[in-house]
Amino acid sequence: EHDQDREHHHDHKDCSGKGCEHEDHDHNHSNGHDHEHDRLIGSISITYEGSVALFKLDNFFAAIMNEFGDQLYRYKGVISVAGRDQPFVFNGVHMNFEGSFISNWAEKEPRISRFCLIGRELDRKFVEERFDECKTKDLRFKVGDAVQVNVDDQFVSGKVDCIWDEDCTYRIKLDIPDEDGDVVWAPDDTDQYIRSFSSRPNNSAMDAPVAKKHKVN
Repeated sequence: EHDQDREHHHDHKDCSGKGCEHEDHDHNHSNGHDHEHDRLIGSISITYEGSVALFKLDNFFAAIMNEFGDQLYRYKGVISVAGRDQPFVFNGVHMNFEGSFISNWAEKEPRISRFCLIGRELDRKFVEERFDECKTKDLRFKVGDAVQVNVDDQFVSGKVDCIWDEDCTYRIKLDIPDEDGDVVWAPDDTDQYIRSFSSRPNNSAMDAPVAKKHKVN
C-alpha cells in the first residue's frame, strides 16, 4: 500500500467568502494553475503474483525512464525474480534509481511482485504492457531435453542441464565442448537462443543473438 503525499497549502476550511481573513486565500481563484498541476499528478500501482525474468526487468526500468524522464517523481517496489530466492527491492526519485536483492523470501511466503510509480501524466497502459513483457511463461523445454543452442552464430547440439540459472532461462551442456568449455546459458526461451533439436535442418543461426556464455571452472 502506498499513500501519495501532496503538498497543498491552500486550506479552504472556514473560508466561506467575504468574512475570510485567510491570508493565502484568493477569492479570484488565481491559483487555478496549481490545481490543474495537482490533477496531472497521479500514481500507478501494479500487483502480480508471479516472477519475472531479470534481464527483461532491466529492459522495463530502462523503458520507464526513457518514456517518462523527469515526469517520474518517485517509485518503489518489491519484485519476485525467477531463479532467485531473494526479492529484488528498488526505489528512486526521478532518474536516481537504487535496487538490490535482500534476504530470502520467508518460508511459504507468496512471491508477489508489487510496485508503485508516482509522477505527472503517467501512462498506465504503457507501464502495464512493458511489465507484462517481463513475466515468466511456461517453458518449452525441461531438464534433459535435447536442444540446439545458438553459440557464436551457429546452432550446436546439447541438453538442458538446468532451468533458471545465472538469471538465465536455461543452462545447456554442449554435446561437443569448445575452447570455452561445455556449458552455455540461454537468457530467453525463444528460437533466437534455443530451439528443438529437430526443428531446423539448417545449422546457421543467421543474425540471431548468441547465448550467454561462460567458461567452465
